[in-house]
Amino acid sequence: MTAPPTSRHDRALESLLARAQHNHTARSTQRLTLAHFSEPLKPQSLLDALRHLPARFLLHSLLVTLIPLAAFVGNAIPAGSPAAGHPEALPAQQISAGMLPIGPLALLPASDEPLDLPVPDSAFAEILALPEAQLMRSRREILAPLTFSTSVLGDQVNVRNGPGLAYDVAGQLPAGTALKLEAVAGDWFVGRTAEGAQVWIAAELVADAAIALSVLEPATAIPAPPPPKIALVAQDGLNLRDGPGTAYVKLDSVSAGTTIDLIARFADWFEVRLPGGKAGWVTAEFLQIAPGVIERLEVLASAPDPNPALVAQSNATVNLRSGPGTAYPKLGTVGAGTQLDLVGRYEAWLKVRTSDGKTAWVSSEVVSLSAYIARRVPLTRDIPALPKPAVAAARPPSGA
Repeated sequence: MTAPPTSRHDRALESLLARAQHNHTARSTQRLTLAHFSEPLKPQSLLDALRHLPARFLLHSLLVTLIPLAAFVGNAIPAGSPAAGHPEALPAQQISAGMLPIGPLALLPASDEPLDLPVPDSAFAEILALPEAQLMRSRREILAPLTFSTSVLGDQVNVRNGPGLAYDVAGQLPAGTALKLEAVAGDWFVGRTAEGAQVWIAAELVADAAIALSVLEPATAIPAPPPPKIALVAQDGLNLRDGPGTAYVKLDSVSAGTTIDLIARFADWFEVRLPGGKAGWVTAEFLQIAPGVIERLEVLASAPDPNPALVAQSNATVNLRSGPGTAYPKLGTVGAGTQLDLVGRYEAWLKVRTSDGKTAWVSSEVVSLSAYIARRVPLTRDIPALPKPAVAAARPPSGA
């Protein structure tokens, strides 16, 4: 027996010999395999080849074969046979045996009722034949904005041409007037009367305002506010009178540069209100007014009488006195509703003349008298002297 190599060179030689032997064997096996398949396959060789094929390849081959076969068989079955209809038409024993029909399955259950077919285009002929005007009217009704029917609260309510007191009064509506509200802007509604006129009205002046505020859309077409009805005094010391003319009583004087509110007009005079609230009339000659304002003012058809009858009426039973004060003796009384002519005035007392021609004094607090008339009662300085109190007679000394 040869001893195993011990040197490094011996071991390398042995490794090279083993590798050469392995390569020779592999080439021999490859030549055998090529020669085997180049020869005609024999039955036994075919079975051996199929046995060595992967199972996945066999399964795919089976499916490729069966699918065309199933399609051919399904088309060959007559349409009237149970297999071509519904599966429930098969005998129960076939179903229980697992025999299912081959072919298309019904998507709907069997029924004697006719199936709903697609609607033909001719069915829309009547709709398409509607007049264009009717179609437009229906479209407008569908797209029409929501409105709210209500009525006016209060008597002779002002309606304006915009949502606010800065807008002009467009008219007055009596209580109960029907309105159809269309939109809302703040606390104001825009609506239409039964005659079709568009008006703006405050929410507090219509019924069911809270409901209308919650359902109506915000107004989109809001008119621009008009210029304010004001004027600028152009001359110092402008007289404020209680009527449109110089024949009326002077109430005050207005300084130049004062801005006053314009209320109404009569001829060339304007009814105004001063910043402090006092109202009266001034001439238009000394006012500066913006364009478009005068035309919007209310025009009065008449003016008050500058020389009215100076009369008053007693409110109750009134004491007639000899002078302007309760310290004067009482001359008599007049009943409620008695008309008294006014002769003069002094402080809070009026000098009057009764129907029988007697003169006396009464307190202004016990008669009905307007400020307009009271300003025209002339002041008087003819005040009677108070009577002297009676002096008791002196007693004689005791024992005299």
